[in-house]
Amino acid sequence: MMPGNPIEQFREAIQAAGLVPPETIEADGKLRRFASNGRRNDDAGWYLLHVDGIPAGSFGDWRMSLTQSWRAHLGRDLTPAEEAEHRAKVEAMRREREAEEARRQAEAAATAAVILKEATPATDKHAYLIRKGIKANGALLHQGKLVIPMRSGGKVHSLQFIGTDGEKRFLTGGRVTGCYFSIGSARDATALCIVEGFATGASIQEATGYPVAVAFNAGNLLPVAKALREKFPDLPLILCADDDSRTEGNPGLMKANEAAKAINGRLIVPDFGPDRPDGASDFNDLARLRGDDVVRRAFLAGTWPGEGLDIAGCLSTPAPPVRWFITERMPAGRAGLLAAVGGSSKTRTLFHLAVGACIGRLPWPWEVATTGRAVLLLAEDTAADAHHALSLIGRMLMRDERRLVAERLTVYPLAGEDARLLRLAAGNVLIPTERAADLLRRLRMTRDLAFIGLDPALALTDGDELNPAHQRRLGELVDRLAIDTGACVLLSAHAAKGSQALDEPGSHTARGSGSLTDCVRFEFVLRTMTPPEARQFGITDIAERKAHVQLLATKGNALPPASFAPLWLRRGIGGALEPAALERQEAGAVGPREVAALGMLRELCRESTPSLKDWRDACGNAGLLSGKTPRARESSMERIRNTLRGAGLIVPGIVRGIFTPAEGEE
Repeated sequence: MMPGNPIEQFREAIQAAGLVPPETIEADGKLRRFASNGRRNDDAGWYLLHVDGIPAGSFGDWRMSLTQSWRAHLGRDLTPAEEAEHRAKVEAMRREREAEEARRQAEAAATAAVILKEATPATDKHAYLIRKGIKANGALLHQGKLVIPMRSGGKVHSLQFIGTDGEKRFLTGGRVTGCYFSIGSARDATALCIVEGFATGASIQEATGYPVAVAFNAGNLLPVAKALREKFPDLPLILCADDDSRTEGNPGLMKANEAAKAINGRLIVPDFGPDRPDGASDFNDLARLRGDDVVRRAFLAGTWPGEGLDIAGCLSTPAPPVRWFITERMPAGRAGLLAAVGGSSKTRTLFHLAVGACIGRLPWPWEVATTGRAVLLLAEDTAADAHHALSLIGRMLMRDERRLVAERLTVYPLAGEDARLLRLAAGNVLIPTERAADLLRRLRMTRDLAFIGLDPALALTDGDELNPAHQRRLGELVDRLAIDTGACVLLSAHAAKGSQALDEPGSHTARGSGSLTDCVRFEFVLRTMTPPEARQFGITDIAERKAHVQLLATKGNALPPASFAPLWLRRGIGGALEPAALERQEAGAVGPREVAALGMLRELCRESTPSLKDWRDACGNAGLLSGKTPRARESSMERIRNTLRGAGLIVPGIVRGIFTPAEGEE
């Protein structure tokens, strides 16, 4: 025995979907229309109901693009035969519904074409426009009512009619899903707004100048947003919500937020303040109550950072001190880059810095200025890899320090997982992934965050290393993480080919376009000791040479000149880094060739500060360099320079690659 009356069950299902059910429901299996909003002369609602066999039906609203299937509650599972019968019945109802819908839409489109031929351009004097405080914005006039064409794919599918009293209705049977009305042109626009109603769209366009797409109802925001994202893959889309705060579930805000998330758009909600009048819900209400300036400010909020700098205050008061993570080397609250060649212990360096953030010290003589929690995201390390690194570092710590690290350090080893923070979207544009959003949420919830290490750059993005826009997007993302969390963020990247052999690496050492370096505040280079450097320190064993790495600042917007001095470290067991005990060997004797080269440098410095290349070219022209190949001549110049520097006759300048005669040298 079936529990309950199937017709009443069906009525309750219609009501539960947010529709007003018809007073009388016919269970004859025919498609029937009804006023789903309870208003007379409205027939956007429809239903079909069968009560023979297993009672089943479907219902919906053509205006809201709502479709729902229904089956009576039997109090038991269906038999296979009953299940097959039910599926067949549902399929038959679907075909009937779709056929009826197509017929109605075709009739509505034909009717719309006739009405548009008869309609005339509306003027701003229409009573509805006057009451709403907006202009006609392309609306038409037919029999005293405003007519708003509803287009998709360049074709008019239906019409919306707005009376002088504000009553709105759609053309019977007309298509709504994916249809919209445009106010303003999207050509050369910086953003495109998507709204529910015509008056709301007109107010936004008139206040901001942004083009607007009117979706006509909350349920159509998502289909319109998807259609416009496909049409304009690179254009920022703004979902302008109706704030239906006094309606259960706030459908205006809920649907707008859903659409914004689906197409990676921006959500804007009207803010009426604490004295919000009854019935105020959209941007037209806001414009009429508070004026166009308030509407404009709503759109500007979050798009332009503040009202500009207080110049008078800056001129008359001392600047706040730099907040450091590592004193005079790595600022807190900003992002930096660690460029390193393969096998130079860049990941170990991140581990040491993270542990240093937890305990307040490093194995080498850098001062940790900000202690707290640390997070490492390691895209190429397994849990076993991280365990190995921490085990070796743990041998260098005291018991209390190990406890602090256990409490404060979080490591995400993501080898084999999708670690991308940026993915490639339509139009070759990089957009944040859900993983990036989740990471930001986790970081924002982490108290006293001092350091974040990300390793490596290549695994965190779909972007092309040689594409400046892609590199810039990654740099902006990591710097945003630093600013939002207040932590120092260090992103590791592979160094460019050839950087290992450079005598003194400069900035933009990371592989790629160089835009990544431009987006961060500081850059360090980590590289293995070169053979010429090994000779300077009397190291002849290859394994011992490769155990030594140089950590060198190559960019630092707020770093003092002394911070650019290279730091030599030695890799111990398992790659753990310790201060290197190096002693530079006696320089070669200063001979006639070195004296002549010093004279060349002195002459050049009388006119300007020469680059190393200028000095080398002058020495080459004077016949002071040995060797036939460019590399051999560079090595010859390097030996001359090392001899003069070892003798204290030249000193490096503030700018890297510059040398000048020692003060007082004649």
